[in-house]
Amino acid sequence: MIERASARLLALQARRPPTLTDPAASVEMVLSELLPLNAERQQESQVWLAFLGTTVSDRRLRAISHQIHDRIFELEKDMLGELVRAGLADPDLDLDLETARLHALLDGLSMDAVTRPERVTPDVLRAVLAHHLTSLRPQEAAQLSL
Repeated sequence: MIERASARLLALQARRPPTLTDPAASVEMVLSELLPLNAERQQESQVWLAFLGTTVSDRRLRAISHQIHDRIFELEKDMLGELVRAGLADPDLDLDLETARLHALLDGLSMDAVTRPERVTPDVLRAVLAHHLTSLRPQEAAQLSL
């Protein structure tokens, strides 16, 4: 299961959706792949959450967890950088800080979706991600969209 999720992440890093010319939609689509929006990813998230518990006492598994975490973090940072380059995020964005914030948000959403699926539905996950990405827009653009 972890290998399957890792392979999916590597594939995401290697490609961008060819049909999407809108950078915001492309970034949102890629990041949404990190969320349990369907039964398969819900199961992956359940396994991942259980796996993380084992890393507390097993150094070998902790190292694997760190490798996967680093890949996810880099993907998230790349996506935020893409928003900045497209003018869809503040050019003064602290990429390291915002990547940590995005990562914590996606982790928390995933955990809540696994533990409270009746409350944290795919629609909620999509709405929170979209709202977060919109909040990163340059101030002038954010005021115009109000």
